[in-house]
Amino acid sequence: MNSGLSRRETSMKPEIAVAGGRRWPAWVFWGLAALPLLFLATFVYRYYVDVPYWDDWILVPFFEKYYQGRLTWQDFWGFNQCLHRVPFAYALNVAMALASGWRMSWELTSQLIGGIALFAIVLYQVRRSFESWGLDYRSWMLPVISLMIFSMSQRTAWMIGFHVHYFMNAAFATMAIVLLCQPVLSWLRLFLAAAFSMVATCSVSNGLACWPIGLCILLLHEDKRGKMAAVWGVIAVIACAVYLHSFDPAEFTPPGGEIPKTRLALVVSRFLYGCIFLGSPMVPYSRKGAFVMGLVGFAGSLWLVWRLLRYRGYRLQELMPFLAIGSYVLSSMALNVLGRGAYGTYFALHARYIVITTLFWISVMALAYLWVYGRNSDISSSRRRWVTAGAAAFVGLLLLGSVHGCVDWMKWRPELIAAQKELKAGVEGPAWASLFPWKEMLRERTEVIKRHRLSVFRTEASGPPAVETQR
Repeated sequence: MNSGLSRRETSMKPEIAVAGGRRWPAWVFWGLAALPLLFLATFVYRYYVDVPYWDDWILVPFFEKYYQGRLTWQDFWGFNQCLHRVPFAYALNVAMALASGWRMSWELTSQLIGGIALFAIVLYQVRRSFESWGLDYRSWMLPVISLMIFSMSQRTAWMIGFHVHYFMNAAFATMAIVLLCQPVLSWLRLFLAAAFSMVATCSVSNGLACWPIGLCILLLHEDKRGKMAAVWGVIAVIACAVYLHSFDPAEFTPPGGEIPKTRLALVVSRFLYGCIFLGSPMVPYSRKGAFVMGLVGFAGSLWLVWRLLRYRGYRLQELMPFLAIGSYVLSSMALNVLGRGAYGTYFALHARYIVITTLFWISVMALAYLWVYGRNSDISSSRRRWVTAGAAAFVGLLLLGSVHGCVDWMKWRPELIAAQKELKAGVEGPAWASLFPWKEMLRERTEVIKRHRLSVFRTEASGPPAVETQR
């Protein structure tokens, strides 16, 4: 079993060339890369509101079962939320809530840790790929990747609880792809990738895309392992069958959803939704802008792959990690269109989806960097100036999206503060009603957390009550 780097892998590393305009020491780029995370962490802990909001209230029945001594793993596994089966996220959030008295800061911290883990995984693959291409990854790529992952454009994923499963999905799916794209395959890597794919699947339903993508990676891999592809296929069938067993796919079109009257209108609506979904990391405040960027990003990615394979002499295996990550996001887009398209195109701009779609733009950026600075580059100095201008515009859009996220949150924050006060005072006002869409259910669940002294009802001097014993 080959669990580490083999002689073959280490011998494949070429000499690193200083490319990409690295005119400053590496620590400058590391320092710039740290700034988005430092700003984000400061903003989150300074301006979050300690009150459960929307999906957080789904956890309350689990609290009640825990205090009654009836909570089991089947409760987490058997409950699916809007076409997602997310047992690991439920278990994690319930454990944090019970340990802390349901402090939102614990959930937000878990989401920050998820973002840091995702950044580390992406950076690991960028480093490996750049070294194999003979490029130095310690360049402007570092701060731009950091800016994308730690952007406030995905504000609800940072500032509202119960979003850790989006980071779990992105991180574990990326880890699975990274393992399968190693130059030399091993059984350990295969089974670890399968385990990570299962966690991604049980975090957000689009994790199901890990299985066909993993199979394609194995079938196209230069280190041919037919048995591994067959074993992966068997594991994929079993995993999907277990996941979908007793899965209730019931769905509804919410108020304000779009119901096209003709098939053509349906196709156009879903196409618009998909492009907006894909372009949301770049223009998270405008459906038109996100649609344009989604089209540009998709067309640009195809063009880059074609140029690199046909005219630059790169092998498919060299580009595979970023092709697979990009394919995963495109598959997620397709599944999201199927499951959420009826909600209307405004739903495609939901900030939490940016956690996943950001990976597509990181892949496009890596391929663009390779096209500009990689081998056999035929870009003239005048064209490089246009490339530099394009890169500056790209970064400008990222900064603008992050600023918009901060401003939007500060506009929304007073409403949450008012809701927090009404919840604690027992006043069923308009702010209180905004915490959960179903008033009667919100009223019942408020009584549960009040009885067990959770969230705004907790007391610092005493912890939550002991678990009841059944007689």
